[in-house]
Amino acid sequence: MYDTLQDAIGELTEVQSTVQLRRPAVEIRDPGTGKTIKTVTSDVPDYIVVTGVLEESKVTRAGATALLRFRRGQPFPGDAPLVWTIHGEKGEIRVVSPGSTAIQANAFDAPVPIEVHDFETDKVDKVEWAWADWQAELPVAARNVASLYEAYAEGKPYPTFEDALRRHEQLDEILSGWQSTSS
Repeated sequence: MYDTLQDAIGELTEVQSTVQLRRPAVEIRDPGTGKTIKTVTSDVPDYIVVTGVLEESKVTRAGATALLRFRRGQPFPGDAPLVWTIHGEKGEIRVVSPGSTAIQANAFDAPVPIEVHDFETDKVDKVEWAWADWQAELPVAARNVASLYEAYAEGKPYPTFEDALRRHEQLDEILSGWQSTSS
C-alpha cells in the first residue's frame, strides 16, 4: 500500500513514524472451521502511523502532507478493511477495498470502488472502471503481472530493482525506532 500511495500521488520525504505492538496475542484459526486452534505471541508491530511531505508533482502541491495509519485486526463492523482518502483543494477521492487491507488485483474480485466528492457541487460521483479486455480474460491474480510484462515489452516505464530498494530503505526508516520485545 505504501508503494501504491507513492506511485499515485508522489514520493514522501521528511518521513516520521510511530510503530507499536498493541495486540501481541494472535489467534491461529483452522481455515475449515474458523475455530482458534492456538494463540501465538507476535513480536512485530501491528500499529503503524507514518507522516511525510509529498514532493511537488503534476497532482501534488509542494509541501502537501500525507498521513498513513495501519492497524492489525478486524475493521469496525460495517466498515471496509481499507479506506484511502486523498484530500484536495477542490475535492476528495475515496478508494475502498471491501475485501482486504490491500487493493491489488487479487485482494478483491470486483473493481475497487472509487468515489470523488466535488466540493463546489457537493456531489459524489462513482468512478467506473474496468480491466482492459485482454486483462479481463486472465485470472485476477495475473492481471497486474501481465501489465508489467506489457510495459516492459513496449518500452514503457516499469518498476525496477532500484525502485524496490528505495521502498525497502523507506520501510527501514519507518521501522528504525522499533524494538521487538523478544530482542
